[in-house]
Amino acid sequence: MNEQINKNGQLAVHETQRLNKELITITGILTSKIEERTKGQGTYYYSFFKFPDQEQKTLVIFKIRTNEGFLKPDISRASTVSLIGR
Repeated sequence: MNEQINKNGQLAVHETQRLNKELITITGILTSKIEERTKGQGTYYYSFFKFPDQEQKTLVIFKIRTNEGFLKPDISRASTVSLIGR
């Protein structure tokens, strides 16, 4: 990717806007079962995600909205998953 950096080490505004529109896919393994958490009036689901060849685990929050609320993903621990987002 040809990125343009300004003198402060930041991406140029037009480059940042372009990057914000692109979807990014990362693939790794869920290291824990998906848990439910209620905060305020909202409920969401979370798990931890590990990239291949790295020890660090990253928190992943699932908010799949339906008319009845949020849907719990049906993904088991140790499953390989691809996460897509911005």
